[in-house]
Amino acid sequence: MCRWMCYFGIDTNIYSLLYDPPNSIFKQCYHPPYTPTVDTENPRDNAINVDGFGIGLYQNKTIPFIYTSVKTPWSDINLKRIAQYMNSHLFFAHIRGVKPFNENSFIHELNCHPFTYKRYMMQHNGFISGYKKIKSAILSMLNDNALEVIKGNVDSEDIFALFINQFSTDEIDKQLPIEKIYEYLLNTIKIIISLNNNKSSSFNIAISDGNQIICTRYINSETEDPPSLYIKKYNNHILVCSEPIYYKDDWTLVPKNTAIFIQQNNYTFKKIYF
Repeated sequence: MCRWMCYFGIDTNIYSLLYDPPNSIFKQCYHPPYTPTVDTENPRDNAINVDGFGIGLYQNKTIPFIYTSVKTPWSDINLKRIAQYMNSHLFFAHIRGVKPFNENSFIHELNCHPFTYKRYMMQHNGFISGYKKIKSAILSMLNDNALEVIKGNVDSEDIFALFINQFSTDEIDKQLPIEKIYEYLLNTIKIIISLNNNKSSSFNIAISDGNQIICTRYINSETEDPPSLYIKKYNNHILVCSEPIYYKDDWTLVPKNTAIFIQQNNYTFKKIYF
């Protein structure tokens, strides 16, 4: 199972969060899962997550910067060099975990999260049931803008394409209220669930426009739980992570089927209903 993190707050050097914490996102590639207060193990957890990684960040431009690689994070010396000189008020990081012998998800830079289109950036941890069977239906729905999103062959990228498909031509370049972005994200999830006849799928998603973030921890199942997701608010920043990156801090486990709205160093939970 993949892992991801989000940072929102004052400008900070990304190196200090990608590499330094005792359970940093990059160390989660090989550390055993650390999921406090989660009662059961997720059967989709991988022993290691070394199937590609990526970071995405906003600086002084509307369009986010993306760096992806299929190297192991600890062996990518170029990122380790440049990260020490990169600051951001909002950034994402993601490590991929693909089940062994999975022939449907190739290890390639184009399949590494985060994905971007204009001002929007997205990353996902989870799965779509019966993805191959509904992929053609998803593609048939997409407008020209949304088709530009797809460069790889993973379900997460198609989720993002469907999300972009909700925007009108006039909206895609504008700053929208967070409620409208959330509406489009929920519509996206509903479409996928409908296409696969309500088979269990999970959507731990983070989406940002550079000024606000929406995160979801959702699965359409009464008996299964979505992957773990935690949040922690500090004095001048907020972290959302698949696993806590610090062992000693008190982290809040995001409840099942809940969204998080993050704006101006504050956050609110919102129960997801369809």
